[in-house]
Amino acid sequence: QHPGIKADLTYLKPKHFHSIPSGLEHIMFVVLLALCARHSSTRFYTISYYLIGTCLGNGVQGLIKKSMCSPRPYAGLYLTDPNSFMSTPSGHTFYATFGAMYVGYYLWLTCKDSHVVTFAWMLMSVFPIGIGISRVMDNHHFPVDILYGGILAFWICGFVCRMHYLTVRKEKSE
Repeated sequence: QHPGIKADLTYLKPKHFHSIPSGLEHIMFVVLLALCARHSSTRFYTISYYLIGTCLGNGVQGLIKKSMCSPRPYAGLYLTDPNSFMSTPSGHTFYATFGAMYVGYYLWLTCKDSHVVTFAWMLMSVFPIGIGISRVMDNHHFPVDILYGGILAFWICGFVCRMHYLTVRKEKSE
């Protein structure tokens, strides 16, 4: 055996002590609800399109995961666990990125000060990056899984924001 290779593979087991708590990736929905409470005219459209985006992303992500069957970093330790081969794309990163982007889009629609929107986008971009890094540090994903989760979120959020924008613009023209 090579001296640099560990015989014990337990270092690959998923860790939970670095992790951002599970479920925190959905905090942007709470932020969106708080923002929508201030602007009652766009509240229902905004929330419904957010939910459409998360459901659409969940479906697309599930199809990709089942078709690719890519292993997680710890897959060799748990060959009988079906979740060991559902790594790409990262769902946690998808939800965090989609939420941050959609809240940023909502601020762009409702806020008049562009400096506030720019600062909010920069501040919120730290959130999905932190989620992604914690998933890699906990041995739940490879970095490429995080990248694919972010790309999927950009794509879905662009589609949903375009649908929402067309609805708001049509409503204002009537």
